[in-house]
Amino acid sequence: MAKSNETLQFLDAVLALGRHVLGIPANIRASIATGIAAEMNTRVERQLREMPVDSLRGALPKGTRLGGLTGSSLRTVADIARVAPQTLATVPGVGQRSAAAIHAEALAQQNRVLFPASATTACSTLQR
Repeated sequence: MAKSNETLQFLDAVLALGRHVLGIPANIRASIATGIAAEMNTRVERQLREMPVDSLRGALPKGTRLGGLTGSSLRTVADIARVAPQTLATVPGVGQRSAAAIHAEALAQQNRVLFPASATTACSTLQR
């Protein structure tokens, strides 16, 4: 019940903000959106930089090898998300399948940071 009230309060705040934003000229709305996107990207990058590559281990398929990355320059989830799977596969001890799985999980982690479960639930509630 508390979670429902929290979600409703969040949705009320989003709707109030939306009504307010509609009264702002388009060029100012675009500028605000750009600023918000930049701030969100900065926060996501900061959070992913704090996550070591090893933090992906629990979400990876069994047998995925991370060991080769310990001696590389790719030390955080942010580093992994930024490079192509082909680049990961060039690290000794990381094969093509492991590279693809590691990269996919880093991107999934990036999306979870960008769109936390509570915000995703609230957005899906809005769409109903």
